[in-house]
Amino acid sequence: MTIWLLLNSIGLALVCAILYLVLRQLGYVLNRVAPPGARSTSSGPRIGENVSYYLARLTGSELPPRQTTLIVFGADACSICAQIRQGAQELAKRWRSDANILLVYDCTNELSQAPLQKLERGLYFKRDCQVREQLGADFVPFGIAVDRDGVVLGKGLVNEIGHLESLLELQTTRGQESANEIAGSGAEA
Repeated sequence: MTIWLLLNSIGLALVCAILYLVLRQLGYVLNRVAPPGARSTSSGPRIGENVSYYLARLTGSELPPRQTTLIVFGADACSICAQIRQGAQELAKRWRSDANILLVYDCTNELSQAPLQKLERGLYFKRDCQVREQLGADFVPFGIAVDRDGVVLGKGLVNEIGHLESLLELQTTRGQESANEIAGSGAEA
C-alpha cells in the first residue's frame, strides 16, 4: 500500500510539473501573438471627428477620391515603422481601388517638410513636422482611417500589417452596417 501511495504521489507531482511547463509556454506564446486589430488609444482625434482640414494640409488636392484614406504616422528612427511601410506597400496593391494610404513621417533637421510623393498607385509619402502633433497622435506608428468626407472611422497603434488592414476594413464594415440599417428601416415601414 505504501509503494502504491508513493507511486501515485510521484505520478501526481510529474503531471503537475508537466502542466506547469505547458501553461508557461502557452503564456509565452500568447504574449508574442499580436492582437487582431489596431490597438485603440485615447490619443489622436476622436472617432467621428472631421479631420479633412489636416488631410488637405497634408495632400492638397493630389489624392484621388477613394472610400478610405489611411494616414500612417511614422519616424525614421522607428524600426517597426520600416516594417509598417513594407506592409503598407502590400496593402496598397490589394486595396488600390478602394483606399489611399498616406505615410506621414516626421521631419528631421536634415529633412524638412517636403511635397507629397506618389510611391505607387494608392500609396503616398509625405514629411511633415506638425500634423501628427496637432492631431494628438502621441506615438508612432499610429494609424488613422478616414472616410471620403474626412471623418475618422478608427485609429490606433499599428504594429503590423494586420493592424493596418483592420483600420481599412472599417469602411467596409460601416457600409454593411448602413445597408443593414436601411434594410431594417424599410422592413419596419
